[in-house]
Amino acid sequence: MHSPTARRLQMPENGAVKALFSKIDRRLIPLLLISYMIAYLDRINIGYAQLQMKQSLTFDDTVYGLGAGIFFVGYFLFEVPSNLLLERIGARNTLLRIMVLYATLHTRVRRRAGGRSDVGTVQGYRWRGNGAGCG
Repeated sequence: MHSPTARRLQMPENGAVKALFSKIDRRLIPLLLISYMIAYLDRINIGYAQLQMKQSLTFDDTVYGLGAGIFFVGYFLFEVPSNLLLERIGARNTLLRIMVLYATLHTRVRRRAGGRSDVGTVQGYRWRGNGAGCG
């Protein structure tokens, strides 16, 4: 016999349900994939920046380690609340929150930096909820 939970999770296999999931696959999955790839590149970017910082700014390993540690602390402080909010407000509102905060933060950072957009640590926090629920 099936449990009540298993019966509740079974969905009828009709054309409307298949069409809905097909539409979701075509529209949402590529957007989420691209968004996740950009967030991943943003996270690993600090490793590539080490090469430039050591040469042009004469940073040693201690200074770089401190900066990378501060980056990780910021990542942790923003990722945990984002996962908690995901459970509370749902995926749709979580993605909306991330995109609105990204636009607001990006605009403010660009205005303060005189049009430049190279403030990576501050701007990087915009993606902290992007992998929400994955870890």
